[in-house]
Order: sequence, then C-alpha cells, then structure tokens
Amino acid sequence: MLFRVLLILASLLLLLKETSMASMYQKAYNKLLQQGSDTSYPARVDKSASPMRRPSGLGSKQYASPEGQIASIPTDIAIYERFMDIRERNKDLKKFYEKQLESQMGGSDKVSTEFKGNKLLFQQLVDKHESGGSYKALLNNQNENKDSKFYNVDVTNMTLGEVIKFTGGGEGNTSPYLQHNNSQYGLNSSPVGRYQFVGDTLVDIQKRGNFDMDRKFNKKLQDELFDWYMRDTLQVTGDIDSKIDSVLGRWEGFKNASRKDIEKAINQFTMRDVTTPPDKSI
Repeated sequence: MLFRVLLILASLLLLLKETSMASMYQKAYNKLLQQGSDTSYPARVDKSASPMRRPSGLGSKQYASPEGQIASIPTDIAIYERFMDIRERNKDLKKFYEKQLESQMGGSDKVSTEFKGNKLLFQQLVDKHESGGSYKALLNNQNENKDSKFYNVDVTNMTLGEVIKFTGGGEGNTSPYLQHNNSQYGLNSSPVGRYQFVGDTLVDIQKRGNFDMDRKFNKKLQDELFDWYMRDTLQVTGDIDSKIDSVLGRWEGFKNASRKDIEKAINQFTMRDVTTPPDKSI
C-alpha cells in the first residue's frame, strides 16, 4: 500500500515538473518574439523553423537544467520571422510605387506603364521615340528598307569593336554609314541598336566601362551598355530637373518625350536593385 502511495506521489511530481517546464519554454519563446518591442512585427512561426529542444526525461544520466536548456534556445526563429515580415513589407511597398507610377502616366497618348517582365519605362520611351524596340535598328530603319545600301545589315551579329568601326566612332574616324547619313539626311550621326547609340558614345562607354570589344553586340550587351550609361547619366548633381536635362542631353529621341514622363522613368530606374556601373563587363 505504501509503495502505491509513493508511486502516485512520484507520478504527480513528474507531471507538475513537466507542466512547469513547458510553461518556462513558452515564456522564453514569447520573450524572443518580443525582443526589440519598439517595432511592430507580427508573431509568426514558419513550418521550416527548427523545434525547440525539450528535456528527454529523468534518470541516472546528467541533463542540463531547464534554465540552461532554455538559455541555449537559438534565436534564429525570431530572426527568421522578422526577416520574412520585412520581405513581405518590401514587396507591398514595391507594388504601391508601381501602382503610383501607373496611375500618374495614364492616358492613351502616354507610354504604357504596364510592367511586362523587366521592361523599364526608359525602354518604353526608347522604343516609342527611337528604335521601335529593335536591337538591329539603324537610322530610319535603313536595315529594313530594300532600297537602302544597308538593307539587311544586322549589327547584333557584329562584335562591339566591329560596330564602333561601322559607326565611325572615335576622334577623326568616319565610315560609309556615317557619311551616308550625313549626305542623305543631313545628320552627322550613326545610331545603331535598340538604344540608338552613336559611334563616339560607344567609344566612351567602352573605354570607361571597360567592355570587351570582342563581345557580340546582341541584346544582352546592348542592355548592359544602356544600363551602364543611364546610371552614369543620372550621377549628375542637383535636383530632378538637372537629371532630366542630363538625360535629354544624351538621348536625342527623348526630346520628343515629356519631362513628366522622363521624371517617372528616372524614379523607376533609381528604385531598382542596382549599385554602381560595373568596372568590367564579363
């Protein structure tokens, strides 16, 4: 009889001990979530979060005290939850600015602000006022005109070095294409590609950006050249009007766009996850 009473008492003690330890774990976890209480992060537990260790029982083997086990709980759970919350907030912020840009550029005579893939507003302006979106474009689409001496010329099959030679880029240099544009259209200009770079501009970008002259002048390279040159253009000091003037000074076709549209394009461009112009093209 005495043995049964002792067994019952021992069982009750174990249950009380387990309940107390569970409560201690709950308090410790809540404390982790409440660290940095000056911010308002909702408490969420991701399914991938590692479960907290619990005591494996009593016996002859020495176990760390409940306080010691609680002290060893990793803080990764709380950190991970805060990171996930910040990421979601950033996504919402990006959507907000995209909708704001879209609403500010509405109207049938405006450039569409529907974000298709990674197409920038600057690219939409270029396509509307410069090249029509073709990476093969020459001045006045001579490459598509059967009566043109440059019909079927495809600059995307040339290297950067060959394109610079084709455009007559560099001090004192010329080319049949540059001479033809001068005599036929009265323009001392040799634009090529989607962004209508002229020869001297390509020489400048290649030297300062250290782009490989042997790379193909394809879509990938043209996009890189544009990205580098636009970021370089926007490094001008001053207010937004100074930046707009800098853009207009480098792209002839943008002079047909409104300053408001260019401002929206600048704002969107600077919101992207970009740093500084690359030191070297790979």
